[in-house]
Amino acid sequence: MKHFRVVIAFAILIAIGVGYYAYLMNKNTDTPSDTIEVDTVTEIINRDLDNNYPNTPYKVIELYNEIMVAYYEGDVTGEQIEDLAAQSRKIFDEELLAQNPEDTFYLATNIAVETFREDDIRITLYVMGTSDDVTYSTINNDSFASLTVKYILRSGNSSSSSFTYQEYLLRKDDSGRWKIFGWRVADIQE
Repeated sequence: MKHFRVVIAFAILIAIGVGYYAYLMNKNTDTPSDTIEVDTVTEIINRDLDNNYPNTPYKVIELYNEIMVAYYEGDVTGEQIEDLAAQSRKIFDEELLAQNPEDTFYLATNIAVETFREDDIRITLYVMGTSDDVTYSTINNDSFASLTVKYILRSGNSSSSSFTYQEYLLRKDDSGRWKIFGWRVADIQE
């Protein structure tokens, strides 16, 4: 009988050891801050553009397009739209900022977002090409870069899409940062 108790006690110790080992292997070792999922909109809003500014015209336009897509996500709030607009203003050239005062820009952005929502329009895809597609030029000692982006839009549950092209013009500022100088609808035929 004593031998039977020793075997059972040993089996229980082994089971506890295996159980504890399994617990340790499956234990979530992430800290609480590591486990918080940040959505795309919040991630864009939280980017520190003062210390981590995009270093090429291509990356500036890529960021601007991320902001554009984020504007039109269905559950973005009015406060988030203003925060996204503030981020976009950080990548605008001083002349573009002068032509679009902050309050006017926020109002126009809110109207555009609301129009897209009312018409149930979404940017389903944007196509930028590659950084090799950026065209560089110098005019009056100012460095410029241009890049054309194709936007594919979808309205409602429609299976058909429409598209438009935007040509972006960037200018390098005095601190060497590429800023969006302006854009226009590009007339490109497919």
